[in-house]
Amino acid sequence: MILYLDETEFSRAAAIYSAILMMNMPNMHLTIVRLKESNQSLLEIDEKCQNIWPTTSDVPQNALDVFLARSKDVQQQVLYSNPNIPDAVTALLAYVNKWAIDLIVMGAGEFSKIKEVIFGSLAYSLQNRSPIPVLLVKELSQDFLEGCNLTPTLTIVPKNQHGN
Repeated sequence: MILYLDETEFSRAAAIYSAILMMNMPNMHLTIVRLKESNQSLLEIDEKCQNIWPTTSDVPQNALDVFLARSKDVQQQVLYSNPNIPDAVTALLAYVNKWAIDLIVMGAGEFSKIKEVIFGSLAYSLQNRSPIPVLLVKELSQDFLEGCNLTPTLTIVPKNQHGN
């Protein structure tokens, strides 16, 4: 699964939703992806960002705690692409195809059809072109958040008597 992060509040909601998915799916692997502008290459992957974790300004602390607790299943990636929406979508989809990703989670703001036609939208453009499901998270209600326990728990498995 990919979690696309940017600086929006909707992205923070997508991070919380991704943390909930991780807590309920023990075999899930997550790649946190960010896009950076570059006019030199349509798609360039930054391999040096593996140890750069988001901060609580990017991701709420409770979601960050889940990602850190499952750190062996979480990696990060920075993709560089031209700054326009079609090239950003192409860069994300190239990464999805390269690593056989099966779900994209991202925040999505409220856009009317007129604003979408005039200004465009990365979320909706990606959803329209993606061969895999794209989960767009607009916001999470307070009732939903209160019903979710985002406290990561570690399971300790005792050794059996034979030392296995």
